[in-house]
Order: sequence, then structure tokens, then C-alpha cells
Amino acid sequence: MKSLKEMEPFDWLIWFVVAMGITSVILFALKAASLIAISWWWIFAPPVVPIILVVLLLVAYADGMSR
Repeated sequence: MKSLKEMEPFDWLIWFVVAMGITSVILFALKAASLIAISWWWIFAPPVVPIILVVLLLVAYADGMSR
């Protein structure tokens, strides 16, 4: 894995979204299995969706600018 200084401009943001997505899936699975009482899914999921959309737009824009 590259250090933050070596990464492309949006690589760190993509890794952040991936980490949030994985965290959300794990929390959702724990909630579905009734292993946690509080639905942390509803705390983590709402910010994840807009972040993913923004990242996709930024990546598409950056890809379009590089061509």
C-alpha cells in the first residue's frame, strides 16, 4: 500500500469510502444477527451514500480531465 503522499489525488478518498462501506456492512450483519442492540447501521449508512456519489462524480470528472 502506498503512503498518502504517493497516492493519486482521489485514492485516499476511495479507500476511505471502502473502509466506511466495509464498516457499514459489518455493523449491518451484526444487527441482523441481533448481536448489537443499537442499530449503528442507521448512523453510518446515511453519510456513506452521499460520499460514494461524490467520489464517483469526482473520479469520473478527474478521469474525463485526464483524457
